Amino acid sequence: MKVLIAEDDVISSRALASNIEEWGYEVVVTRNGQDAWQILNAKNKGKTNEIQIAVLDWEMPKINGIDLCRKIRNRRRSRGRGYIYIILMTGRDHQEDILQGLMAGADDYMTKPFDPIELKIRLQNGQHIIHQTEARENLRDKDEVTGLWNRGAILRFLDEEIVRNARQNQPTAVILLNIAGLRRINDRLGCEEADRILIEISARLKSSMRYYDKLGRIGEDEFLAVFPNCRTDHIKNIGERLRRAGLEESSSADTPETRISIFLGGASSEYRPRSTGHDLLEASRQALRSAMDLGSATMMVLSPGRNP
Repeated sequence: MKVLIAEDDVISSRALASNIEEWGYEVVVTRNGQDAWQILNAKNKGKTNEIQIAVLDWEMPKINGIDLCRKIRNRRRSRGRGYIYIILMTGRDHQEDILQGLMAGADDYMTKPFDPIELKIRLQNGQHIIHQTEARENLRDKDEVTGLWNRGAILRFLDEEIVRNARQNQPTAVILLNIAGLRRINDRLGCEEADRILIEISARLKSSMRYYDKLGRIGEDEFLAVFPNCRTDHIKNIGERLRRAGLEESSSADTPETRISIFLGGASSEYRPRSTGHDLLEASRQALRSAMDLGSATMMVLSPGRNP
């Protein structure tokens, strides 16, 4: 776990860094609030590189600890960034000062000079709270039946991938999958059997995708897959791989009583680089309808119909 230290006093900063590193944390040290703010807003390659705990001195040049607390909390509300556990450190120990720090968004409060044992306990408490928060947010974004991303999460991922790939002049592709026959199974055999088949197919689809691709359930029998840096000529091959994975002979879904079909529609922003997530989703839905109208297992691919 990565910890940011923002402390302008050199001696105090070194003591903090030495102790925190000794306890197994990765440490980033800054001398003022402005530098700390820039580090917190730096683009990271992955969640493992993000700052998750910040130890902030109240009195700092450029941006003080109180104002930095407020900026961090406002950033999370406006950009949906990961939660940062904030420990505010100061020589002030009056009740009104403590309340001011907590009202600004600090999670915890320590007076200087700090006690190493106390600091270690507070860091451990912060780490525990972060893990709990991440677990709750993870559950909130997951489909209850399949464990895949739910509709809100997968659509958010789609928008994020479009923005990220557009900066690198790379296309984003999507595939919309429909599991035909699930409703019949639900009516004849009950929701438990339908859910069991849905879970099995979901696992097969996910196992056939790259680790950085995303798969979510957006309807009762519909899935949306998001593929970064994926051109139009790649979609059909990927779609066929997904279709075969969902219909493997060893699947318990492939029996006379529980037979299902998988229809797919795809779209890529390759020829429409300014396409939005909505554009790609609508194009893939049109392609899916065409495939279902033909009754064909072959995947259909369309480009977004609107060029913003």
